[in-house]
Amino acid sequence: MKGIKMRKGLIIGTTCLLLSSCSFIPSLGSFGLPIPSSYPDGRAYDPGLSGDAQKILQDISWFNFYQDETLKNLIALGLENNNSIKTAALSIEEARTLYGIQRSDFVPDVSLDGAYTRQKINANSTGRIQGPQQAGGGNQSFIFDNYSVNLGFTAYELDFFGRVRSLNTAALNDYLSTISALETVRISLISDIAAAYTSLRANQSLLKLAEDTLETRQQSYDLISKRAEEGISTDLELAQAETLLLQARVDLYQFLNAITQDKNALRLLVGTPDKMPDLDMYEEEYLNTLSLEFPVGMPSDLLVRRPDIIEAEYQLYSANADIGAARAAFLPRVSLTTTGGYTSSEFNNLFDNASQVWTFSPQISLPIFTGGRLKNNLDLAEIRKDIAVVNYENTIEVAFREVSDALSAVSTFDERVKAQSDLVNAAKRRTELSTMRYDAGIENYLAVLDSKRELYTAQQNLILQKAGEINSKITLYKAVGGGAVLDK
Repeated sequence: MKGIKMRKGLIIGTTCLLLSSCSFIPSLGSFGLPIPSSYPDGRAYDPGLSGDAQKILQDISWFNFYQDETLKNLIALGLENNNSIKTAALSIEEARTLYGIQRSDFVPDVSLDGAYTRQKINANSTGRIQGPQQAGGGNQSFIFDNYSVNLGFTAYELDFFGRVRSLNTAALNDYLSTISALETVRISLISDIAAAYTSLRANQSLLKLAEDTLETRQQSYDLISKRAEEGISTDLELAQAETLLLQARVDLYQFLNAITQDKNALRLLVGTPDKMPDLDMYEEEYLNTLSLEFPVGMPSDLLVRRPDIIEAEYQLYSANADIGAARAAFLPRVSLTTTGGYTSSEFNNLFDNASQVWTFSPQISLPIFTGGRLKNNLDLAEIRKDIAVVNYENTIEVAFREVSDALSAVSTFDERVKAQSDLVNAAKRRTELSTMRYDAGIENYLAVLDSKRELYTAQQNLILQKAGEINSKITLYKAVGGGAVLDK
């Protein structure tokens, strides 16, 4: 008989253990990347950029990638004070707290309760006890005292079918996704600060060019004006010189406004205007820095290290876990309530052995009719999972395009800058020759005007091409997820 009881206990225990390990979370399997195995090649992708295949931009910290000390200072301040960073960090704390709340469902809520009641009962009001009438015709009454102390837990769900575990898995992946979201915000912020700083330095270079051009054109205008007074130059030549002068003056104020806007953008990105470094010092060399070698032929599956892709992956896992919880909702829910403690009519006897009491109350609930709520919840969870799959694949595809575009830009900008430099040199030679021919009386001033205008435009475009080259490298660094792997 004892052996039979032991076997029954073993069977029951084993069954409970098996049930407690049940999970209805569907298997996602393995996802193939919806992109080619490597980045494109062709004329727009310079093989000379291949470099060392082991040197991956993702593994270069922003502190080492950017060489300008002022820019480094701005990025460090932004990572510490930017409101978007603060919001993303608070979102992590929110998700971590929600995960902690969900995780608490694994353990019962234990409470200690103490109570005292004092009750007066009229004997006749019980319907059973008839006491002697008191003087004045009143009935006898009774006063009851009760003291109690209880320790126990209420409605603790026994997770036989994995509903609580599925919800916990979903909450955990939501929390992990917010961590990746913070990294995405960090990468974007670093890139935005670098781009705004590049724009500032480019506009400062354009302003310096406009100031130098304005000075030389003022000298030319004064010379033509003097020659016109002497009858050597015509009024048309004087008007042409004035046109060049006024154009340079317009550009000067235009670049002054652009510089102000760049500073305002940096102040907003950094988030602490009172700690801003000096940005007024002109630094021409910045546009000639930020050299970069990148392995074009590297495998595209390195994109999965981008934090936005990791975020989308965690969101997919969370949506998939919600399906498990929705499936488990169709099955019985078993809960347990139990208490143990002491109760007595006298406080002095409250903790005596004779005053011990306990309750054990398991409960099972099986949904029979819910008006389609459970079925619709399951359908909703599956739809959200399908949406998460599409979002995950789309995130990868967008990332692949961003890297491909950035690679092409980086590969072509070097030659574009060289070509623009040659154009500037050619425009300088033409201007010199045109000026010499005008001074010799061979050409009119219109040829000089055209040559100076082309030179000025070529010089402006050279500055813009250099800034564009730096921005392309910044974009590539951002596209591959640079700045999130290492902090410094």
